[in-house]
Amino acid sequence: MTLEQLDHAAWIQIESTIRAIRHDLGKYICFEQRFIVSEGDSEELRRALVSDLYRTRRIGDDAEDCGQVWARIRPAELDSDPDVKVIDQAIRDILGGNMNGSMEELQRLSVLAQEVRDASRRLMDRWLSRQESMEQHAGGISNG
Repeated sequence: MTLEQLDHAAWIQIESTIRAIRHDLGKYICFEQRFIVSEGDSEELRRALVSDLYRTRRIGDDAEDCGQVWARIRPAELDSDPDVKVIDQAIRDILGGNMNGSMEELQRLSVLAQEVRDASRRLMDRWLSRQESMEQHAGGISNG
């Protein structure tokens, strides 16, 4: 089902998952790429991508790659959600990518990371929008 198809109880329970998707995956999958100085430097891009894609979530000396993060937090109940599907496909493509490839391959991986970031933002925005709507209607309508 999609995010909007969740019933009220499931909607409330999924909040921490949506926030984890946005923070643990969406925020960090493009983190180092923001600091690239020379866009034409394949080694600089490669270094940033290795960090962003293969050390996406760091906890002390341990790190999870983007696929591990997604496997841990992916909401099974949202199998039909368009943004979850975008993330699914982008993560598959990233993990099948060639970090030792050409600049074009590195740029492709960067675009895929951006797709994950953007889909995680949309998912969070959709959750927040419905949450706001639910809060506005919680008190009912008054005809003062």
